[in-house]
Order: sequence, then C-alpha cells, then structure tokens
Amino acid sequence: MISAIAWLPTTSTLAWIAQWTQENNAPLVHVAALRAAALCGDEAQEPMSQPLTNFLSSEDAHVRAAACRVAALGRGEGDIEVTLHKCLADPDMPVRAQAAISVARRHRAMPVPNDRSQNSLLAAETLWQCVISQVNILTDTTGWYRKQALRRLNRWVQHLAGMVPIGHPKLDALLQFMPPRLALRFIAYHGDPAHLPYVQARLSDHDTARYAGWVWQTITGVDLASAGLTMAEPEQTPIDTTGGARTDVDHGLTLPAASGGE
Repeated sequence: MISAIAWLPTTSTLAWIAQWTQENNAPLVHVAALRAAALCGDEAQEPMSQPLTNFLSSEDAHVRAAACRVAALGRGEGDIEVTLHKCLADPDMPVRAQAAISVARRHRAMPVPNDRSQNSLLAAETLWQCVISQVNILTDTTGWYRKQALRRLNRWVQHLAGMVPIGHPKLDALLQFMPPRLALRFIAYHGDPAHLPYVQARLSDHDTARYAGWVWQTITGVDLASAGLTMAEPEQTPIDTTGGARTDVDHGLTLPAASGGE
C-alpha cells in the first residue's frame, strides 16, 4: 500500500496523503500515509491534514514510528525537534530506534548548533541500546518473530554504523555480542579498517566466508577475484543443490581463500 501511494503521479500521491492523514482515520491508514510521505520527500509533508507533532505524540506506537520517519526529512524545527527528541525515551523500542535514526539524519542534513550536538550522541546511544535489546529478542524467538527481529536489526545496524564515531572504545565488545553476519554488516557500513581482523577471522567459517569476503573487499578496495584470493567452487551433488541451498544473501559471492586478508 505504501509503495502504491508513492508510485502514483505526484498530484495523486499528495491527495491521498491529505485524505489519509485526517484525524478520523484509523492508525493503519495514518501509518500508510506517513510512510508514503517519508518515501516521497519534503513536498509530501505540505498536504498533511494534521501537524506532524500530532502524529509524533499519537497513542499508537506504529503511528509514532512512522511519524519519526517523516521527521527525518529535516523540515521544521521548534515543536518537531522537541517532540522528536522526546521519542528517544518512548516506551516502545521501535519508536526509540526510529527516533534515533531520524535525529541523526536531521543532524547530517542541517547545520546544527553545538548545543544540539548532544542530541546526536544521545541518538547513537539510544540506537545502540535498541540493537542490544533486539539481538536478545532475536536469540529467544523463532519463525515470523525472528524474521521481524532480524529485519529490524539489519536496518538498525546499518544506521548505527554511520552514527558511531570511528575508534569507539566499546565497538569490539558490541561486535562480539552481535551474531557474526550482523557484525559483518556493521563493519561494512562503518568502514573502519581496524576491524578487518574480525572479518578475516570469519573467512574460515563456512556460514560466513562468502559474506566476510565481500566485506573484506568492500573495506580494502581489493577485488578478491582479480587479486587471486579466491578458492575453486566445491563440486555439488544433486542432494546439495536441492537440500542444501546457500543463504540467499550469499548468492553469487565468490568463495575467498581463508588467508586472503592476511
């Protein structure tokens, strides 16, 4: 529904956003309109039938999280800034996480006075704690709930990697705490070569070797295949191809030599 609204001609999109942000609509409708507005950019905020602060203060957590996405676009200060900052302490974890991401994006998009730079630090700390909590949830859940936890983690880790300063003293502990694939994702987006030893250690693990190789070449800029740092693909039997399918995200990635990063 969100994508359908966003793909409409602009005039139609703005009309739907105006209609669906009216006060008497259900939270689900508000969420769809807000998420579409976040996708469409600044101009999609203008036709909203209520001030964004109303949605940031909604009784429904899904609406508050969707409103935080719109706030990330950076338009408006004053009340929006104050209300978004309050969302960093929201009782709902996904709202806190999205508020943290939005505060960081606003900080990057607009010149920020020095006294507001503390908000960025608080946002990073908030998202860091959300990631830790979500990893614990991932560990204790299965099925759909695990997929939901992993989907959120992949997105949160990607944003956190851009918010945490290079050389943060507690990063090694965070990487060891996270599942290996999430830690590798963090390193890829963080971009600090100081974490290459962790990546190299994952090259010997069958479950992470290809992904770790991709992260290694992303950080170093060295193409594994061109540098001769790959291994021959193992032969597969019919049983392997039908019952042992490799993780989807590794499809097409080369198999690195375990000593390739040394």
